[in-house]
Amino acid sequence: MGDDIEAHRRAARFARPLDPLLEIMRHTGTSLPLHRRVTAVLGALREGPGADFGSACEAGGRLAARLGYGPGAVSAVAVAFERFDGKGWPGRMSGEALPVAARVAMVAEDATTLPYRLH
Repeated sequence: MGDDIEAHRRAARFARPLDPLLEIMRHTGTSLPLHRRVTAVLGALREGPGADFGSACEAGGRLAARLGYGPGAVSAVAVAFERFDGKGWPGRMSGEALPVAARVAMVAEDATTLPYRLH
């Protein structure tokens, strides 16, 4: 899916249910040869956005733990693509169930990506 920070900026502009699927089609396997990219895109579409974003959350949480971050940071990173309204990925939690550190990070991310949403 390319650069993780840029993926977050693009995700901040999702306004329609179709947007995550278009994101997968546009950015999955762009460095692969065409036949392998088609296979990667079809696999990602079959699994759905939750699989890609969910695996990024899982990998991020594991990496944060391995790097010795505290439990609060690890739990926040592990739900990086969830949303307070429950429409995030992988869609396992929302609202007050989200760690406070994750909610603060989400507000900070929204504040930093707002200029990208306006363009």
